[in-house]
Amino acid sequence: MALNRPTPHNNHLAKDLLLCEILPTIVWSLAKSHIVIGLLRIIYKGIRLQETTKAAY
Repeated sequence: MALNRPTPHNNHLAKDLLLCEILPTIVWSLAKSHIVIGLLRIIYKGIRLQETTKAAY
C-alpha cells in the first residue's frame, strides 16, 4: 500500500514525464503541419503544371 502513495520524488518524475511527452508532441505536430503544407504546395504546383501542359496541347 505504501508504494501507491505519491511521494515528492514521484510528483517530480511525473512533471518530467509530462514535459518529455508534451513538448515532443507539440514539436511533432508543428513538423507534421509543415510537411503537410509542403506536400500540398508540391501537389498544387503539379496540378498547375498539368493544367498549363494540357492547355498547350
